[in-house]
Amino acid sequence: MKGTHIIILLLALSAFGMGNLSAQNNQDKSLTRLKLDIKRMNLHGLAFRIQIGAFSKPPATDLEAFFNVDAVETYDMGDGLIRYVSPYNFGDIKTAELQKKEMVIRGTQDAFIVPFYEGNRISYSEAIKLLKSAYK
Repeated sequence: MKGTHIIILLLALSAFGMGNLSAQNNQDKSLTRLKLDIKRMNLHGLAFRIQIGAFSKPPATDLEAFFNVDAVETYDMGDGLIRYVSPYNFGDIKTAELQKKEMVIRGTQDAFIVPFYEGNRISYSEAIKLLKSAYK
């Protein structure tokens, strides 16, 4: 549970700034009292994927071979970068973390988890807000 609180605290600091820290702490305490672990919570439409790369031009080689994976999907946020993700949607952060570790073992050292809601990329703070609001 302690690790979860640290992650939530870091997300709160980056998303809301220092001014809303006490409100964030109150929400975290509420979730703790309910014995809810954000990392294991699911919400319909919310998925976590593993981003394994972002480039302005596609790699010159086969993507699967380049990233040492079985399959790769892309998404574009309109900023000139093509982002590459594993094709699997995970319902909770904990399961996505396990897959991320596997990607790192395969050689993608910069792999990280990205949240999507109803097929659109969202921020971590938005994902946490969605999870918290679903369990109030």
